Amino acid sequence: MFTPLQTMRALLLSVVAAFGCSSATPATPALDAGPADAPHDSGNLVPTNLRSFESNAEGVSDACKVSDFAKAQAILDQAKSNWSTIKPLALAAGTPQTVIDKVEATLPIITTDVSGSKKRECETDANVLTLIIPDVFDHFTYAVPSDALRGDGVFRQLQIDSEYSDFTTADADLAAANAVWMRLRPGTVTQAPKRADIPGSSTVVADTDATLVQCKTAITNKDVATLITASQAGLDEIDTIETIFK
Repeated sequence: MFTPLQTMRALLLSVVAAFGCSSATPATPALDAGPADAPHDSGNLVPTNLRSFESNAEGVSDACKVSDFAKAQAILDQAKSNWSTIKPLALAAGTPQTVIDKVEATLPIITTDVSGSKKRECETDANVLTLIIPDVFDHFTYAVPSDALRGDGVFRQLQIDSEYSDFTTADADLAAANAVWMRLRPGTVTQAPKRADIPGSSTVVADTDATLVQCKTAITNKDVATLITASQAGLDEIDTIETIFK
């Protein structure tokens, strides 16, 4: 039996896999956004608090992973404060109410996870937030493609799958990761050669290709150790990709 947030996560991953979008396009039609080829408002720069909010979501998941619930609560408090500032700006920028509602439905569930010291639920539900936040970024101008931000979420979910040896959902999570990479890859191929100053930029495309193959092999073989290593490599490669666009 899936919890409401597990159902939401599955829906989000299916949307990411089936449609998705980059920073050159708004949120997907499935998330009640505009047409897929509509441009961003080039004058509407991403708020600093929105970037902090993204980091907050990742930080809560990371803190829960090591069962540091006091730290998770402190970061969650920061997230709530950031969101109170972001929300009116996001609405003014044209972020669909459906996206706003998903953020506001997720925050109290994470609160319950943290207060109840629910390790896996907290990791997973905080990552649900990580997967929603790029749909807010889509309505602002930011140098990093939104799909790079989604990359954090899909590889993090594979990492959570590996942590709990959950090969039941790993195939769908890998499909979402592949879909994100197929959209992000062409821009990365173009941008990476321009950033020889960034360590790993020259090989990041081939490295990410190889990582996804390793994830597939690990899932097929139910090889926890390899999936742990490969999913972490994917997160590291996404960090490199984000940096080459900055």
